Amino acid sequence: AKFSPRAARSGVRATAGGGAWTCSSVCEIDCYGDNASNKLRPRLRLGYAEAKRGALTLRGGQDWLPIAQQNPGTIDFGILSWGGNLWWRLPQLTARYDKGGMQYLVSLAQHRVSNEQEQQELLPWVMGRIAATNVIADNTTLAVGGGVRSVTVGDVDYSPHVVAAELKAKLGDVTLTAEGYAGRGVGREFVHYGLDYNPDHVDGGVAIDSKGFFVSAGMPLTETVGV
Repeated sequence: AKFSPRAARSGVRATAGGGAWTCSSVCEIDCYGDNASNKLRPRLRLGYAEAKRGALTLRGGQDWLPIAQQNPGTIDFGILSWGGNLWWRLPQLTARYDKGGMQYLVSLAQHRVSNEQEQQELLPWVMGRIAATNVIADNTTLAVGGGVRSVTVGDVDYSPHVVAAELKAKLGDVTLTAEGYAGRGVGREFVHYGLDYNPDHVDGGVAIDSKGFFVSAGMPLTETVGV
């Protein structure tokens, strides 16, 4: 693996309360990459504002992908994006409601790479997720989520969609993390470049089918070292 100061992250978090709502904001940058049009340095990783009242949380800005939230334990920069994992940080408007170990989430999300070059995907992904933590079993999170959008690229209409399932469980000293997805048109907004659309298909323009999964296990060897 290659390491450099460009992979370091810097950020700030601020919180203000005192009333019915607690408000906070996060800004996080790094200097990874180059000066290509979609990743100028320094690069914004996270940048959002949040308001919370009781079980309800409202968040707007650039945050992690609202669905398929699990990631494997790996130093691979792409976090296995070509090995079955869906991820990225997307501009979004997201609402979460947490109660009794259940979380319900709805979100509108769209990455700016979708408006580059030949693709003009003007409508956002509409996403939803339901997660249960310590409900079915202790130290276990199970979640299902999905998203849809309606897109016209050129003069062809597409209907991309995705569904995903997640598992995170603590089994003694071992933490097991797993995720699987299936979808159509699950492309650049999920770091799956080239899996968007095929305008030259024999049946006419179609969104490209894809599916994948990963299973990851981690265990600490000492307080600072794990495998």
